[in-house]
Amino acid sequence: MADTILKSLNKEDLYRLGKAIIDSKKIGFALYREKIIYANDHLCELFGYKKEELEGMPIVSLVHKNLRDKFKKILSERISGKRGQSHYRNVMCIRKDGSYLFLNFTADTVMYEGKPTGFMIIADSTMEKRMLVFYSALKDINHIITESVDVFSLYSNVCKTFVDKYGMKLAWVGEVDDKGSLRPVFVYGDEKEYVDELFVINAQDYEISSMCIKSNELKIVEDVNKCPFINEVVRNLMQKHSLVSACSMPLEKKTKSKAVLSLYTDKNFINNSAYDVLKEIQGDLSFSLGRVDEVQKSITFYEAAKSSDWWFLMTDIDGKILFINEAVEKISGYSRDEIIGQNPRIFKSGLHDKGFYKDLWDRLLKGETVEVVIANRRKDGTIFHIQDKIIPVVLPGNIKRFIAIGRDITKEKELSREAQKLKFEDALTGLLNLNGFIYTVEGKLRSTDLGALILVDISNFSYINRAHGFEFGDKLLKAVAKRLKEEFPLVSCVARIGGDDFGLFVDAFDEKNNIAVLPAKLMETFESPFKINSTEISLSANAGIAIYPTDGRDIRELMEKASITLNRSSKKGKNIALFYSPIADENVQRYIFAESLVDRAVRNSLFFLHYQPYFDSWDNSIFGAEALVRIKDEDGNIYYPNSFIDYLETSRFLRPFEMWLLHEVKEKIKEWKKHVSINISASSFKDEEFINEIIRVCSETGSYLTIEITERTLMSDVKKSRKIIDKLKNIEHPPMISIDDFGTGYASLSMLKEFPIDIVKIDMSFVRNIHNNRKNMSIVIAIIQLTKSLEIKTIAEGVETEEEYNALRTMGADYIQGYYFAKPMPEVMFEEKLKDHLK
Repeated sequence: MADTILKSLNKEDLYRLGKAIIDSKKIGFALYREKIIYANDHLCELFGYKKEELEGMPIVSLVHKNLRDKFKKILSERISGKRGQSHYRNVMCIRKDGSYLFLNFTADTVMYEGKPTGFMIIADSTMEKRMLVFYSALKDINHIITESVDVFSLYSNVCKTFVDKYGMKLAWVGEVDDKGSLRPVFVYGDEKEYVDELFVINAQDYEISSMCIKSNELKIVEDVNKCPFINEVVRNLMQKHSLVSACSMPLEKKTKSKAVLSLYTDKNFINNSAYDVLKEIQGDLSFSLGRVDEVQKSITFYEAAKSSDWWFLMTDIDGKILFINEAVEKISGYSRDEIIGQNPRIFKSGLHDKGFYKDLWDRLLKGETVEVVIANRRKDGTIFHIQDKIIPVVLPGNIKRFIAIGRDITKEKELSREAQKLKFEDALTGLLNLNGFIYTVEGKLRSTDLGALILVDISNFSYINRAHGFEFGDKLLKAVAKRLKEEFPLVSCVARIGGDDFGLFVDAFDEKNNIAVLPAKLMETFESPFKINSTEISLSANAGIAIYPTDGRDIRELMEKASITLNRSSKKGKNIALFYSPIADENVQRYIFAESLVDRAVRNSLFFLHYQPYFDSWDNSIFGAEALVRIKDEDGNIYYPNSFIDYLETSRFLRPFEMWLLHEVKEKIKEWKKHVSINISASSFKDEEFINEIIRVCSETGSYLTIEITERTLMSDVKKSRKIIDKLKNIEHPPMISIDDFGTGYASLSMLKEFPIDIVKIDMSFVRNIHNNRKNMSIVIAIIQLTKSLEIKTIAEGVETEEEYNALRTMGADYIQGYYFAKPMPEVMFEEKLKDHLK
């Protein structure tokens, strides 16, 4: 960029640019060979020389003596004509008065009066360097703080760091004694006699350190020779020891005593620009003094904890036990040698899940104090409970520990458990009672998305009690409770909520145990007779089912709806279970019918296919057909997919059906040599074994097989979908990939560039009456234009009129499918249609 700008400037502009730099009040400029040829006014001001003094001086005499050999070498390269910019940061230089300054400068070579001549553009970085020193000191002091365990080591290490590493001439710490007098605690540096003399002549009360204590404010002396608040005696003493600048900072302690840290240099190095970082150092040191006090207190605490009756245990950050007190040995039954070095899982009871421990450790690692009741196991296998408070502690050196302080509440727990048992448990069956059922279900409703609350009533139980006696009746109720728990293994809770009434709550479902099969499964529970003593007795029952959250969002509403439904089912007759919602009952009937139909279709080979052709939009030739499944039952009734497909796609019958489908289509492709498309479910698309079967079919059919996938299936996991399609497309004879119902999903456009798609099927909702619907027309035109630019074919589905066909043909749709040309038809009729088109 710089080269472009400079090359675009004419000579007059370049002259003006150079003159602006040379005349600048903020930038130093010099031309030099062995000696300085020219220096601008700002350079003279930086070094404190007059122009006539500076010009003619050796250029290397301006840098610190330790850097001169390095710069002599650089100088010789410049004089010899070496070109190219060099940049130097924070170079220590010497003013005329001997004081230091730090400069950043850029150097290069030009031709001046026919000879190679170096030039420098210079900026003062003294302030930057000063701040770097103090921020580096802050970092070192924080390290010292973490390692200090007593006040004296903190004071001494801080003072030594400022003197030895950062060039201070003197650093000392004083504390105020009980009489209010300032006394030195630690003094370090070349000029430590200054402090001795200060107190000998009794001038300490007029010195910056005492002023700082009295005002409780950080004090800075930039230049003792110019500072108005420094006493003349103190000024003379500082001058005697060549101390030019200084600062004092008050340090707050948790005890009543006060402390102060004072720093001194032989240059005007400390000034008000460093105020903020000095305040930060002051704050960190004050915090450290408080922390050191706490460490000292902890020694006392350790002795107390060791003999306490409370549980006291300490681990490192990895959970290794480092310390226990006598109470831990007594409560757990383990000896100290058996526990030290182990993980707290030595006490693990198995009564808490992994989530409990993960949450506990996550919170501790974030630095949170955790209060928790933990069930542990003694060495003899019995359970004990500790009410624990676990505290993360950071020791010097950033060493992290976890301290657990706890109380053994085992006896309290046992008493509480007995009380809870009486409150929530049915004494006869051991199941929950009504209170326990309500309490448990309320908890489940807070964490589940779907559930079913069921109320069951056993018919004529009062008659059984009268005929066989109450003891018999009690045994029968226990047998019913046992069978309910056995028949519903995924049930969240089973309860006896009344004399002969039971309640269940189910919130875990699978294919065999889903909401739709609940009524039948409930009634199956009572089909087999119960054997009590030597007597067999059959029971009938009724049930009412309410679905969460459809029928109610809390336990009260669900119980009310289930009770209403239970009464309704009792009026219909015995052994009837109903849902509260009539729609749910209808869905159950449909589910049961679909399950029976598909089961018979698989066992008795009742599946068959219809084929709906799709035609080239320009010459109306048949390009291929879509295979559509039907079921023809034993009585000759034909059932279409809307009767069974939802059940089939989630059932155990899906795999055998799709294997049959692939075999049927494979044989027809080999016979017809036409494209045939099949729809595959989302679960099958992600089934590696099924994809491998498609690959085997393609090895026999060539690329005539087309796989139709909905865009929702494709976009549910883009990365996995891409991997599957790439696998299909990288075989010798890949299938065509068609996106079904395009435009109805949520990521249509982005999908087209993400996947190697062959065909897009434009959903019939856009096709219907398209010639009279401008919005649909615009959408379809956009889809067709986009797919053509990506070399993807389009099929317009659901075309039913000549007007729709003509409109789509004009728009450029590649293929047409719909009742206008042909309905789905048996394979014999499709074969005849193929023959007609060949003629």
